[in-house]
Amino acid sequence: YNISYNAYAQYIKSLGAHDFDIMVGGEEQHFHRNGADGVGQGWDSYKNEPVDQALRSQKAYATRNTLVSFFGRLNYAFEDKYFLEANIRRDGSSKFPDHLKWKWFPSFSAGWVFTSEEFMKPIENILSFGKFRASWGSIGDQTVSNTLYKSVLEGGQSTWLGGNGNKLPLFGTPTLVDSDISWQQIETLDFGIDLRFFNNKFGVTFDWYRRDTKDMLVGGESLPVTLGTTAPVGNYGSLRTKGWELSADFNHRFSNGLGINAMASISDATT
Repeated sequence: YNISYNAYAQYIKSLGAHDFDIMVGGEEQHFHRNGADGVGQGWDSYKNEPVDQALRSQKAYATRNTLVSFFGRLNYAFEDKYFLEANIRRDGSSKFPDHLKWKWFPSFSAGWVFTSEEFMKPIENILSFGKFRASWGSIGDQTVSNTLYKSVLEGGQSTWLGGNGNKLPLFGTPTLVDSDISWQQIETLDFGIDLRFFNNKFGVTFDWYRRDTKDMLVGGESLPVTLGTTAPVGNYGSLRTKGWELSADFNHRFSNGLGINAMASISDATT
């Protein structure tokens, strides 16, 4: 089951051609998981019971983690032509050690409705709306296992038989752990343009973006086989994706009420 609490406050103010929208808030989320499972071998389907009770295994598990966030946002608009937005987050996850638990995640964006400028008036019958956009932002990813700090002995059964004729248990080498596992961070840079033509009947949107995933959780460099176990998982990886998206739409309504709507899009990306 999950429990969450959130609260925020918002302040909106206009001063002539200047519009401000300020919001601050916080959120706390608790995630709980409980369960049990069991394994039985040598099952007697006729009696519906295990042949050998010693070969039955049962286990119960419970996990719990908490995410606490504080955030703020500032929106500014001037004459409905120029737009600025700034966001800041402070996230803390119980999945990470105390010195790496908290991290800042900012983001910024800007926009310019250039069709509101006087020099665009001569073609307003053709170009109804046009806006340039740019943004950069980072977010944190804490979707990692709760057991990454836990060194475990992988168990199983050998092919050797004991005195009672049962297979003997075996255990591997303890797994290695990295004590400094922290947030994975995703940063996105985006440039875009929105265009509407012929009284907003036809629209085109284009975006170019670059997405960098930093501090990805991946296995470390290979270690000698004589160690008997694999390298620990840590924030060793990075990934960059570049791409673009182009979409177009058309809508028209006839005098008899019949409407036509169509949309098409194409995109490409390289990682």
